[in-house]
Amino acid sequence: MIIRYATCLFFIIATQFLTCIAATAQEPEFDYNNVQAPPKPAPGWVKMIDQGTLNPELAGYHTPAGIKVEIVATEPEIVNPVGMRFGPDGTLYILEWVKGKSAEQTYYDVTLQDGTQLSILRMTKDVPDVLKTLKDTTGDGKYDAAQVVLDDLELSSSVAFHDGWTYLPSVGHVIRRKQSKADGPFDLQEEVLRGFCGFHHHQISGVTFGHDGGMYVTSGDNDNRGEGVDGTRVDVMRCGVVVRSTPDGRQLTEFARGFRNPYRDVVFDENFNMFHVDNDQEDGSKFMGVRIMHVVEGADYGWRLFPEVECCRSDFQRGAVNGELPGKLPSMIKTGRGAPAGLLHYTGTAFPEEFRGVFIYPDVYRKSVRGYFVEPQGATFRITKEFTLMQSDDDYFRPCQAAMGPDGAIYVLDWRTDSGGAGKLWGDGVHGRLYRLSWSGTDEMPAIPLQPADSWAKLATADDAQLVEILKNGDFEQRSRATDELVKRGKKHRATFLKILADEKAPIHAKLHALGGMQRFWNASVQTALVMALQNKDANIRRLAADGLGNHLRYAPEGKTPQFGYLPADTTVSRGLELQFRTETDLAVKRQTALALAKIYGARVAPLIANALYHEDANDVYYRDGLIRALEHTGRAGISKFTSWLQSDDPAARETAVRVFEALRTREAAHELAVAIEHSDKLTSEQRIRLFASYRNYQLNPPITGDAVANWLEQHPAAAVDETLAGLNAVSLVGGVAPERLQAMILKLINSDEADVRLTVMQSIRDLGLIAAIDALAANLKSEQTTLEEKREILKTFGALRANETIGLLVEWTEKEGPLRADALEALTEVDFRRALAVSSETIATTKDVAYQAAAIRVLGSTPERAKFAGTLYADRRLPVSLLPVVSEALRKHADKDPQVAAVLKRVLAGGLALSLDPQEVKRVEEMVATVGRPQNGMGVFLDKNKVSCVGCHTLEGVGGNTGPDLTKIWETHSIPKILESMIDPSKEIKEGYQKFIVETAQGRVHTGLKVLDNDQEVVIRDAQGKETRIAKTDIEFLEPDEKSLMPDNVIALLNYQEFIDLVAFLKDRDAQETLRTRNFHWWVAGLYPGELETAYPPEQNPDPQQPVNDAEGKPLQWKSTLVSASGLLDLGAIFGEQADVSAYALTYVHSPMDQDAVLSIGSNDQCRVWLNGELVHKQTAGRTARPDQDKVSIRLKQGWNPILAKIVNEGGAHQFYMKILGPRDIRFNREPKFPEPAAK
Repeated sequence: MIIRYATCLFFIIATQFLTCIAATAQEPEFDYNNVQAPPKPAPGWVKMIDQGTLNPELAGYHTPAGIKVEIVATEPEIVNPVGMRFGPDGTLYILEWVKGKSAEQTYYDVTLQDGTQLSILRMTKDVPDVLKTLKDTTGDGKYDAAQVVLDDLELSSSVAFHDGWTYLPSVGHVIRRKQSKADGPFDLQEEVLRGFCGFHHHQISGVTFGHDGGMYVTSGDNDNRGEGVDGTRVDVMRCGVVVRSTPDGRQLTEFARGFRNPYRDVVFDENFNMFHVDNDQEDGSKFMGVRIMHVVEGADYGWRLFPEVECCRSDFQRGAVNGELPGKLPSMIKTGRGAPAGLLHYTGTAFPEEFRGVFIYPDVYRKSVRGYFVEPQGATFRITKEFTLMQSDDDYFRPCQAAMGPDGAIYVLDWRTDSGGAGKLWGDGVHGRLYRLSWSGTDEMPAIPLQPADSWAKLATADDAQLVEILKNGDFEQRSRATDELVKRGKKHRATFLKILADEKAPIHAKLHALGGMQRFWNASVQTALVMALQNKDANIRRLAADGLGNHLRYAPEGKTPQFGYLPADTTVSRGLELQFRTETDLAVKRQTALALAKIYGARVAPLIANALYHEDANDVYYRDGLIRALEHTGRAGISKFTSWLQSDDPAARETAVRVFEALRTREAAHELAVAIEHSDKLTSEQRIRLFASYRNYQLNPPITGDAVANWLEQHPAAAVDETLAGLNAVSLVGGVAPERLQAMILKLINSDEADVRLTVMQSIRDLGLIAAIDALAANLKSEQTTLEEKREILKTFGALRANETIGLLVEWTEKEGPLRADALEALTEVDFRRALAVSSETIATTKDVAYQAAAIRVLGSTPERAKFAGTLYADRRLPVSLLPVVSEALRKHADKDPQVAAVLKRVLAGGLALSLDPQEVKRVEEMVATVGRPQNGMGVFLDKNKVSCVGCHTLEGVGGNTGPDLTKIWETHSIPKILESMIDPSKEIKEGYQKFIVETAQGRVHTGLKVLDNDQEVVIRDAQGKETRIAKTDIEFLEPDEKSLMPDNVIALLNYQEFIDLVAFLKDRDAQETLRTRNFHWWVAGLYPGELETAYPPEQNPDPQQPVNDAEGKPLQWKSTLVSASGLLDLGAIFGEQADVSAYALTYVHSPMDQDAVLSIGSNDQCRVWLNGELVHKQTAGRTARPDQDKVSIRLKQGWNPILAKIVNEGGAHQFYMKILGPRDIRFNREPKFPEPAAK
């Protein structure tokens, strides 16, 4: 569906975004809709080798030359390890998730200090997990002994150490444990943070301690309603978050949001800039692709989980992936599909200088470890180089963490299992590895010896002077640990840190550590030193000084004490920060100073922050974002200034105010937004639309309402259509408005002459449950002027409204042969199931409409008796073989409980292709794929919905459905045995977010599928064919997860053996998969017209599929949307009927990231003309039978969207057309000039 006002709004937003970053961009902007950015150049010293040339045991492991890889731990000492950390003394700790027999979703209740009750979704296993230490008992550098330290853990994702405590984040909280006696049990335990996401791998997962002792914790999406031990709260809904607190859980604050799953620890560079990597979504949309980001305070990186779902559904209205919406920041890079497990910033000295400073990212899913280099860019950073640090052909290689050891080596932990990662809470229970990477040297860069393994342990016995020397000359890890040791030795070292900071000869890196160390002994002298540091020559010292003041101080009237243990700020602080803010030229420093001012002084600095925003002209999106977040800290006092500017006579002031409101997200901002809308008379229509759209920012608890927008709509009944649509959309997003208030304007819009207006408003009708719209919708359904797409939306709306008034009309449409019959039956099922059951039983065997038969089977499959009826029809060969997946799914719902159903299912599956996972069978398949597998033929199998229906459930290279996980890059991530397992035994490993549920209603209906919505009113289940069923909570008798996959066990039953081999060959062939990008599967068609090639008919003038087009006699026609076959054949005869001497038009769009040459490959029956971007590029005048690749035409694609229009004349016989583009692989087809968002469908 095209949302009219949103198209205009997206253009405005995208233009502003690109304008804002243009000044700092050093290269063409990456199109964030693509899953992966073009690779950055590799450093010149990188030349890949196979480690097998050095050690046969490591054959197939690839690294840059000069790196030595050693296996330093393996089973049985470690088995499927998931995390590691070197302790303060260099002891290596390993986390293992122990293999169990069962795991399930459960909830646990939390009562916050104010009495709020939370129910945290979490995973529960039948066995506990362990933390162990590894030791080298022989001195040969290999860990040959393990000792379990803790054996009662619950899925802890990481381990960290601070001040004698062991920190363990898991299942929604952070606990810390301690030994009351040396070498005794860990008998002291405290819960320091709670209320965070606890679901699966998205749970709270990382703990990192900053230079000032602050604790930074990461948590994935779902709702994070965190609380510290002092009652401080963080409420961040529908996305992952990084929070900050003291190590004991006080002063909890939000640091950054907008992550999907920022798994494991954040990292700091040597200047204490924060970085992290975020897991991607798997729906084939713009949200697919791992993101590496520079994490700054207050930032929002855009991800949003769809409301009222538990996992893995993108919110396309509220979410952004690369700063394309106001208030959202871009990442540094999208690296493609993956499952990152944190970052390592290497700062050691055991590798060459050229290697230091690299960010290392292990990817469990893609079986690789990659490295990235960054450099400053304005208030943020950009990635300049990337390379593969380690990659393997070993099917068991699953790198899950990288860490630097006390010897300076890089250690890579290998989960070592055949699991893909995100679907299991344990591995195979057998394998595990730890690799040590060191520098053995090349001709250009000689070998570097490792440091002693006890180099960190020695810090505990070093004297104070030695520790100070390490602060000046050690590597980053040594400096950090020396700082901790000095702090541990007491307050006397406050003076040590102050002295280093004041020493003009001390290295900058020593001062940075000293600046953090002194903050752990805060007093007046520390505060004074930080204020003085605001004027330091080094920008990083100035930035961290402002950060320190902002983290520790709050304004309080004289004689009063700030809440939650913050310290009072005196006038020297305000003068120092204000002076720095007014004079600072470094944008990163200026950003942090604005935040410090606003956090400390709130409304008192509102004029300063507001004035800076008004005059901001740096064109730096990160700096401007910092000002926005600072404004939020000033509360309504600061925000209200922009409300008043909306009334200004100055257009620039009004535009500035609108831009600010677009990016705000706090409750105080929502209150001011309501006032702003009430007083928006001086705004343009476009500006008001942007204000309405900003309601998507407010996901608060408790939620706000859309009353202000509803009031405006009521007061402006003659408003422009686009404004009204935008207002209705805002009300739908936030809710809280009685449908009756909007009824009149919706009924007016549903009778609009413009199809796109009617399409858009139907969503509001569904959201608001507006029964009064039924008559108007029914009239539009019957109209010959209504497009097929709109009629489908009307039937969908009838199903959503569930009004008895529609039953007769829906039954009538189920009796009409045609493309809407199945839609009518699905709608009838929602309104009156018993009537739909009767209709399905009566008609399933009397029609040849396969789509209708599939819909009928889904209805019949809700009860065991009717499922048997459908299965028997299939077994008796009275239904097409292509319906096997639907029939088998209908039977599988009941087979476990009903032996008769199981017997019918056995009949249905008899005679199909049956394979096993026997090792000999797997080996045979591998050999045949290598020798006789035909990837191009396998592509046809993949795309054929009448056989395996892969493309109906999975997206691959942008083509397909979204019921199952995206398969892009499966050639890289899955071995042939793993591909076979997913086909033959798909229930063995079910990816998170794709858990099947069983729902049984009070009426005895059974539904199975993905649970895509679960709220107080209803549950929505999406079946294997992508069809959704809404079930009222009051009707549900039983709702439980199913251990079986949504993917049927018999998915390959309709294939012969060669087709199966070809399919596997295709799934392992990169080239064949990437050619999908060059093929078009969607067309708009219009016709028929007389068969005169040279005569220009109406579609040739500015073709627009959303607008009617006249036929040759001047009567309006609607463009029709159609799909081509797997071969790329557009069969116009099947659409319009085989007629001689006629012509038809076909329209599609192709996106190119740049201006580039390509070849258009065409086949037609008979004559044809083809236009690209309005220019004729090909004409074929001979009569012929259509075949692929009959004509090849050189073309020039422009950057952006390129419309392709074809006119095909049929002289007689078949009326057919083929088209594809050869050459570039970075193009994308779509039937609309925008990028598709599969999960939104």
